[in-house]
Amino acid sequence: MAPSLAMSLSYQEGIHLIRPDSKYITDTFTVPEYLTVEDVTFISCLEEELPLRNSLLCLDDNSFEDLESIPWPGSDNCYVSSYNLEDFECEQLVLQAEYTKEGENYKMTRTIRVNKLSKVLDRIVDTQYSDGGWRDPLSTAYGIWSLSYFRDIYEYEINLAMAWLKNDRNEEQKCWPSAPCNVELSGNILALLTLSNYTGELLEDPDARRVVNDVTNWFEKLQNVYRQGDEWTLAVEAVNNDTTLVLAAYDAVVLDENFTLPDTGHKNYTFAAKMDSEIIVISDDNVIVDIYNGDGEDLLDYQGDNLSYTIPGACWSLNRKGEPCDATTSMYALFAEIDEENREIAYEWARTRLESGAILGAYFGDGEDAIIDTSLYAYHLYEEDGDEDYMRGLVDWLLYVQNNEGSWGQGITDEKAIPTSYAVLSLFAAGFNRTSEPIRDAEAWASDNEDNLTTNNTAALSSAFYVLKHHARPLLVSTPKVIVIDDPQTTIELFNPTTFDLHDLEYSFSEGIDDDLSIETKEEIDAHSYRRLKITRSAAAREGFGFLTVSNLGDSVAEIPVILTDTPTINVTVPSVVTVFGRKGELPLTAQKSAHTFVCSASWSDGELSSPGSSRVTGERFSVPLEFTQALTKEDSYSGTLTCTAAGKRVSVPLTVYVERYVEAPLSISPSDLIVNYTDRDVTLRLRNNLDRDLVVSVSFDRYGSYFGFSSQVVLDPNEEYNFTLTNNLPSDLNLTSEALLQFEVLGRTEVVSLLLDITESPAEQERLLATLLPLLVVILVLGVAGYFGWKFRDILIAELNKLNVWRVRAEKKKESKRIRRLKETEQQQAIINLFNIMKFQGKDEKEIAQRLLSNFSREDVVSALEQSGARLPSLEEEEPTKA
Repeated sequence: MAPSLAMSLSYQEGIHLIRPDSKYITDTFTVPEYLTVEDVTFISCLEEELPLRNSLLCLDDNSFEDLESIPWPGSDNCYVSSYNLEDFECEQLVLQAEYTKEGENYKMTRTIRVNKLSKVLDRIVDTQYSDGGWRDPLSTAYGIWSLSYFRDIYEYEINLAMAWLKNDRNEEQKCWPSAPCNVELSGNILALLTLSNYTGELLEDPDARRVVNDVTNWFEKLQNVYRQGDEWTLAVEAVNNDTTLVLAAYDAVVLDENFTLPDTGHKNYTFAAKMDSEIIVISDDNVIVDIYNGDGEDLLDYQGDNLSYTIPGACWSLNRKGEPCDATTSMYALFAEIDEENREIAYEWARTRLESGAILGAYFGDGEDAIIDTSLYAYHLYEEDGDEDYMRGLVDWLLYVQNNEGSWGQGITDEKAIPTSYAVLSLFAAGFNRTSEPIRDAEAWASDNEDNLTTNNTAALSSAFYVLKHHARPLLVSTPKVIVIDDPQTTIELFNPTTFDLHDLEYSFSEGIDDDLSIETKEEIDAHSYRRLKITRSAAAREGFGFLTVSNLGDSVAEIPVILTDTPTINVTVPSVVTVFGRKGELPLTAQKSAHTFVCSASWSDGELSSPGSSRVTGERFSVPLEFTQALTKEDSYSGTLTCTAAGKRVSVPLTVYVERYVEAPLSISPSDLIVNYTDRDVTLRLRNNLDRDLVVSVSFDRYGSYFGFSSQVVLDPNEEYNFTLTNNLPSDLNLTSEALLQFEVLGRTEVVSLLLDITESPAEQERLLATLLPLLVVILVLGVAGYFGWKFRDILIAELNKLNVWRVRAEKKKESKRIRRLKETEQQQAIINLFNIMKFQGKDEKEIAQRLLSNFSREDVVSALEQSGARLPSLEEEEPTKA
């Protein structure tokens, strides 16, 4: 297992896989095989003390993924990396370890194959009834066949299904269905149980022993087997009392030249039986015919006047012994543990029935079942270690009739699944493996079409699963994928990405770290679920390394590298592409590190690139300055080393970065900030493309964009200058003092123009209000004077109401004026704060910021606004500049 490997084996130069030592991981591929939900973890080692960088390369589309390369302390110069394949769609994957030596780049590689995780087994388990069966006996046998591949995990479900099969049999003959028995169906069930490895010690289970033994005995008795030359009896009896003439012949020889039946109306004929010999009975009236073999078994009951009967070979018939041979039933029956001599003559009988293929090889059986019959016949022969030439002909024919997409047979997916599974079964027996093209094509077809299978068709689902059984196995993945323990307590997550419910989980650490670490245990992790676990480090723990092994029912399902250290550790992820404008830029990096604070500096192999100074790394993200000797427009890859120190120790991390360089910033904008205090004029900005290439500029507002009309995208020709217009849609009655940012994004870079909106409501609104009220007051006054002479008291009332209305209007105007003044003060404060933040973001110094603020607002307003926001500007203490 991997732990002993880590502790006892000194890693040689190369790439070494770290995997669970699971019985479900087979060696049927020449390259290691993984599932899409799995973690691929490996250790790359180099004999020389040079930094290594690990990565993944997908051969399907040449896509590339950099990996974290964590120093592995168990050897001089090894790095461990891991990746969840669910994040990387690829079938042919290359693990790479790259290093630079004497200015040359070198690479070590290892290829793995990745298969999709099959979910067919989950559908089979979900359709099992609570009583243990799947719809009918044959479906139940197919269900057992699928689950038997994971017998330890599905022991309860399998035993329940076997008990159901036992209870659903014909009570007298012990076959299926319960009434009447069907020989082909029973043979199919027997074959599936045999393929489920119900032989030997597995038959110690009472239900399994009864089911398998009873049906085996039944099939042994049903075989059309006899000793050549045994004396058989042909009994003929007249139906009517009249004289009856009968001609009985065997193998073209008349058995009795006296064609008249005796007075008793009954006559027996005897002959030495031979396979494939024909018996003919011709009479002038109806007769009853019975044929008995040497053991007295009744093989044929017939009534009529014309019989032709061929003695069957050592086969099995479709309904009863003695009837014509049935190829499919015979191939199913040969899974029974019958007498070896009887088995051999059955094989020989089948050989005599072979038909030459139209183009290639030979086949057995006929019609739609020929693929199944030929596959099973080849399987039996290869399982018996036969070496006859015609066996190869069976395989040649099967390969010839395989469909181009990988399946066998015709029709919909359900109809192709069964013949495909039996064809693959026979090819495995014939020595093919999963690297062989026919098997790979069959797996690809089954994987691509598993969702098209009918949910309640257990036979089709199980047949497809047999082809895909290597695409399903229990496993766990962890976060983090490499556990670095440098704190008293570390939390990890284990995720079950498969369709298996994993119970009875056990956890163990490698020798060397097991005394220093303990882990809380969770015995169950159901399908598609997480468990969060805590690992505790003892106070006296030493530095060490090894693995955390998680086992299910004694079988390993996870092998996770563990590094126990007080040593500072850091691993860095580099972006795939970095853009630099002019001579200077930044390389953004992501760090996975221990709790230490690191100081990192970068050096580069290319003399035109340098990184002055150093970066302090306290969190997950930091950046390294990039400085080129000259500003150019070019694209190139640069290699170097990031050297990080912490706690007196130094860690070197290889760097490779692809840089897109431009001679200067792509876009210039003027002016860079504006004050808009009008509603009737548009705003114009000047854009300039600084590069010798087309630019596509995306334009957006952070807010208040609805107040302006503008193009959201502008295309600029090389070195073009362009007037960009904001159509002013500000309402004339708007009261607003605030700020908006106009953003121009191009080539991953964002340029910002600040707009200070300072809009005051027009006095015309108040004038319109007075112009409306004055005529109304005149009308009311005229009406009041006119009404005084007719309605004296009503006139007085109207006059009083008019007075009250005037006072109400004055009060509301005064109240609204106070509200507007407070609103303006609040918006002004926000405008001051926003303008302050914008200029800080633009890198302007304090004196310039103070000058700009005091040129637009009073010192008192500026100081008040900054105090409320918690900001301070010492330059405000200087003399107030003259306002513009």
